[in-house]
Amino acid sequence: MTNNNDFALPWNASNPEDVAAANRQLAFQFGWFVDPIVFGKYPDEMTESIKDGRLPTFTPEEVAMVKGSYDFIGLNHYTSSFVKAVNNTGVDWDTDRHTEMTKYDVNGKLIGPVAESKWLNVYPQGLRGVLNWIKDRYNNSAIYMFENGVSVPGESDLPLADALHDNFRLNFYRDYISNLILAMTEDGVNVKSYFAWSLMDNFEWGDGYKTRFGLTYIVYSYYQERNIKDSMIWYTQFTRSGDLHNTVVNPHALRAELRAQKKEKEFLSIE
Repeated sequence: MTNNNDFALPWNASNPEDVAAANRQLAFQFGWFVDPIVFGKYPDEMTESIKDGRLPTFTPEEVAMVKGSYDFIGLNHYTSSFVKAVNNTGVDWDTDRHTEMTKYDVNGKLIGPVAESKWLNVYPQGLRGVLNWIKDRYNNSAIYMFENGVSVPGESDLPLADALHDNFRLNFYRDYISNLILAMTEDGVNVKSYFAWSLMDNFEWGDGYKTRFGLTYIVYSYYQERNIKDSMIWYTQFTRSGDLHNTVVNPHALRAELRAQKKEKEFLSIE
C-alpha cells in the first residue's frame, strides 16, 4: 500500500502545542492508513481526538487479519507545510486533527518556492524529515518511494527550447535526492527504491494538460512528440554515475531552437 505524505513542521518550533500538532497532522494523514497494517489499530492521536464513536474499532479477528499484513511501506512525497495547533470542534477528518496548515511560519517566512501547482512548495529537507518520521514510527520498515516530482512555473507557456531547460525541476530532484541520500547514509532510513514523477508530461487531475510534471516534454498538439528535458538528462546521468552535480548538455533543446529559427525564417520570407 502506498500513501501520499506531506511533511509537517511546527508553525512555532518553540511551542509544544504546535510540535504536537505537527505530529498529529502526520498521524492523521499517513498513520490513519498505515498504523492498522503495522499495529492493528488506528493511531493513538486519532482515538484521543475522536471521542464520539465516529472512529470504529477493530475486532480481535480484524486485528489478527490486518496487523503485520504488509511487505513494505509505499510513499509518495511532494511538499511540506507548517502546522499550528487550533482549538476547534471536531466533526470530521479535517477538524478532528485540531490543526491548521500554512505555508508561512510564525515569523512570516515562506517554507519554499511555489511550483506551477500552487499546493506544492519546494522544501527538500521535508523528504528527509518524513522518511525519519516513518522510520521512527514503524520500526524502520522498508520504504519504497513511488512518486516525487515538481511542476515548473509557467512551463506550458514557454517556447519549447526554453521549456526543455527546466532548471527548476532539475534543482528540485538534485536537492530532494540529496536529502534522501542523507536520510539513508546518516540517519539509517531503510529506503529500498526511488521513482521520479513522472517519466513524461501527462493528464494532471483537475489541471488537465496545462500542468507538467514530466522529465520528457510532450507536444500534445503535434503527434504527442516527445522531447527530453534537462532534468531527464541529469537524472539519467545521476543514476549511472551517482554524481549529483553532473553537467547537462541537451541536444534536444538545441534542435528545438534551430527548428524554431527555421520556422521564423519561413514566416518572414512569406511576409
